[in-house]
Amino acid sequence: MTSTSQRAPIGSACATSGQSGTGAFYCDLSWPSGYCKEGCASDGDCPNGALCVGAGLVTGGTCLTACAHGAGCRAGDLCMGDASRSWCAAPELPDGA
Repeated sequence: MTSTSQRAPIGSACATSGQSGTGAFYCDLSWPSGYCKEGCASDGDCPNGALCVGAGLVTGGTCLTACAHGAGCRAGDLCMGDASRSWCAAPELPDGA
């Protein structure tokens, strides 16, 4: 079994996956300044303050920072969601950026 260790909170800026942690934790460099994430199948797989977004029957999801009414995200990130929960999302980048 692979050891998993969180080194930085979900949503932290990062330049390498090692800054985020080991195992399921990784750095998504498609976000401005990077974004620490963790793979998940349900909200219970995520650390406190994060939600599992995008998980389905076949595909896994990603832990993203939970937010409320536009608050709780890094500067420049967006608070998105549905009627029951909200999470921080990367801003849309213009084509060619």
